[in-house]
Formats: sequence, structure tokens, C-alpha cells
Amino acid sequence: MPLTAAEKMKRYRERLKLNPEKFEEQRKKNLDRIKIKYKYKKVSEMSAEEKTRKRNKWRDEKRRLKDKKKANEQISNAASTSKSSTSKSS
Repeated sequence: MPLTAAEKMKRYRERLKLNPEKFEEQRKKNLDRIKIKYKYKKVSEMSAEEKTRKRNKWRDEKRRLKDKKKANEQISNAASTSKSSTSKSS
């Protein structure tokens, strides 16, 4: 029976751990990849123009989130009122 992807990966990692140099090399590559992915610039390190752009982006995202939340509440309220009105008429 063929191995699943998880089983193949598990075997690969076990073989990798047997070779300390390869294991360390792979670990460093992974750490570098993670560092690049989560590298953020602090607001205190940004220029005035960057701060303005970033804050406008945050404001727009927050506004969009609030609008979406309000729309979902209205939909759920409308659904609950229509559900209660149909149950009363039955």
C-alpha cells in the first residue's frame, strides 16, 4: 500500500535527523524563511509618508470590518424575525 504524504514526510525527517549537517542546514533555511515572512517594520521606524499610508490602510480595514459585522448582524436579525413570524402564523 502506498505511503501517504504525511508518512513520507515523517520518514524524510527521520532520515534528515540522522545526518547532523544536513539537519542543521535545513533548520537554518527554515528559520531564514520564517524570519522573512514575519519581518515587520515598526511604526517608529517608518517615515512620515509611510506612517500616513499605513494608518489609512488600518483605518480602511477597520471600517470594512465594522461594516461587514453590522451587515451580518442585520442579516441574522432579519432571519430571526422572519423565523419567529412564520412560526406564529403556523
